[in-house]
Amino acid sequence: MAGTGEKNQIIDLHELCIEGDFAELKSALNSSKDIDVNQYKLFVYRPLANSSKEVDDSLDVEDDYQSDEDVTDSGTMFDYRSPLFYAILHDRLACVKLLIEHGANTDKLRPWGLNALCLSCYCGHIRLVEYFLNINLNANVTDKPSATDSYFSSLSNEHEHKIKMREMHSRVAQDMGMFHYPLHIAIKQDYIGLVKLLLNYKQKFDMEIKEAYTKRTPLHIAAGKCSTEIISLLLEEGQVEENPIDLNGHTPLDIVWKLLNNLDYQFEYREETLKLMLSHKCRFSSLKSLTEFYTNSLSAFRRFESNFCL
Repeated sequence: MAGTGEKNQIIDLHELCIEGDFAELKSALNSSKDIDVNQYKLFVYRPLANSSKEVDDSLDVEDDYQSDEDVTDSGTMFDYRSPLFYAILHDRLACVKLLIEHGANTDKLRPWGLNALCLSCYCGHIRLVEYFLNINLNANVTDKPSATDSYFSSLSNEHEHKIKMREMHSRVAQDMGMFHYPLHIAIKQDYIGLVKLLLNYKQKFDMEIKEAYTKRTPLHIAAGKCSTEIISLLLEEGQVEENPIDLNGHTPLDIVWKLLNNLDYQFEYREETLKLMLSHKCRFSSLKSLTEFYTNSLSAFRRFESNFCL
């Protein structure tokens, strides 16, 4: 079901990567020059129902594999994945290294995008992230929001992937790893250990990089999670800009205050988070936000009054 050449590829590299069979994978790659290390394989799955997670549930739930007979089901999605995709997904470091030695493409784990560092951050595999940073993969690259549409638009109507897209009524696999930068992904997933690792390599990162479609920086993302620890890491170790503006004209402090003022957070957590940001001279973007904060805040924040400016 994958592209040209798979019929002659008796050994399934994808399955070897899933199983972590390094010896067999090495034997296969060394024994034949005809094996395509970047061969994409069709994957059809049904996302889990009633999931509260923000991520693509198919990534870590092997039971969601579906056969081709299921593609008419309106709940199914389709994807094409390289062997490296599966090696990363299942945290097979030895297999990852071997595939890259044999020319695996780290920029397109799917034919329409998704790079190796983004997927590793998405999965929270710290040792893979560190490996990719040490081999100098670009830490400031992700796919544009138009990447998927651009890929399928470029195909002829007879191309296998285009045919599959029509059969599946354009239900192409999407996940947050495709359109977010590595640092943004680690923060969105609330992987504190991974964020700490990335900050150890902060010279490789553009700490102020903004998402293409929201213009949010890593600090905006942390603010949206109301993660005091990650906000602290970014401000103190990451030394990020305190008051960047996103597409909606909001600063990180705007986002944090809106969430903490409307959700049932414990007072101690609210106080700790707000004091942290105010002590780093984080500011509100508008007089409305400033007035709301000043009206509703307690005397504990009065010593930060000099920061209550636009």
